[in-house]
Amino acid sequence: MGVVFAAPETLADGTWKMLALAVAVAHQGAGIGAAVTEALEDRIRALEDARMLIMDTSGAEGFALAREFYEKRGYEPETRIRDYWAEGDDKITSRKVL
Repeated sequence: MGVVFAAPETLADGTWKMLALAVAVAHQGAGIGAAVTEALEDRIRALEDARMLIMDTSGAEGFALAREFYEKRGYEPETRIRDYWAEGDDKITSRKVL
C-alpha cells in the first residue's frame, strides 16, 4: 500500500536523503504515508551517525498537499532552486533533524 526509500548522502556526515515516498491512490489519506515515513525515520535514527534526513519536492501548486504533509511531520523547507524541474517549477529541499 505504501513505500518509502532513502539512501545516505555519501559526501555528508550522517545525512540521509529520502528519494521516494508513494502510497497507492486507493489508500491515500489513511495514514500510511505518515506510518512508513515514521518507520524510515526510526530506522535511520537508530544508526550511530545519523543526524538528518532531507527530501526534495516541487514548488508547484499541485504539490501543496505534499509540502504540507512533510511540514506537519517536522520537515523544514531549507532551499528553493527556481525552475529546477521545469520552467516555473521550483525544487524545494526540506530537512528534518533526527
